[in-house]
Amino acid sequence: SVMGRTGTGKSSFVNTATGSHLAVSSSLSSQTRTIQLSRPVKIDSKRVILIDTPGLDMTTKSTEEVVRLVNAYLTKMRKRGTTVHGTIYLHRISDNRMGHIALESLVAFQELCAQEALTNIAIVLNMWEDVCHNVRETRKDVLCTRKAYFKPIVDAGAVIFHHDRIASSARDIIRHLVTRIPQP
Repeated sequence: SVMGRTGTGKSSFVNTATGSHLAVSSSLSSQTRTIQLSRPVKIDSKRVILIDTPGLDMTTKSTEEVVRLVNAYLTKMRKRGTTVHGTIYLHRISDNRMGHIALESLVAFQELCAQEALTNIAIVLNMWEDVCHNVRETRKDVLCTRKAYFKPIVDAGAVIFHHDRIASSARDIIRHLVTRIPQP
């Protein structure tokens, strides 16, 4: 599954990784309003389908509504015997601040994930090439070492990646997750 705030590049990431053609918006409103599936793609001989989710802070639904939607979908998949190997959480490295909405979205994401499933999380710092080297490295360091940000998830086993909007970068992230043992 691919999660994060509105405008972090979730649908673009899915399209880049899988060659899908999910709608992407450049407007100020959220584009993805429901769960969308990518076309299947082979990663190291494994068939992978990415689950594109609405932004946790989308324009027309509350964070709680989005979390309930995602949770219901994942529960339905589990009941059908479909395995989710992990979750990609996108965060814009280009964001100057980690404001209230970003923190609220991160907390909602953490609450959605079982503690034992945190080893199957890839935190993806997206839009990597939009920020100069020194700034992005400083932001990455702060995001990974502060308890209020990604540190608890990283300490629990999540892995930090950066993504520069090319297919090989996206597939490396997916490759990491498909090798993990699925967790509920």
